Amino acid sequence: MTQAAFNIPAETGPARPLFTLPLFGALFRAMSDSAEATIFVIFALAVLAIAGAVVLWGLPALVLSALAVVPMMFAFYIAISWPFGR
Repeated sequence: MTQAAFNIPAETGPARPLFTLPLFGALFRAMSDSAEATIFVIFALAVLAIAGAVVLWGLPALVLSALAVVPMMFAFYIAISWPFGR
């Protein structure tokens, strides 16, 4: 197979090694193609990182990742309940 079969961009530079990673290469290529897909790629990378941590370390990794989201959820609840119009 050639590189064209994998749809790897032809440009060279510092991002080139990221495009050849087995699991994350396709996500990095999608992120470099369009700015709209960037947020979804970042979300997918976060889910993959948490899943990999759970596979390696089990339930403590899941608990610690949920604990890291708690301040963000508090800020979200305050933001949606703030009386802006009064």
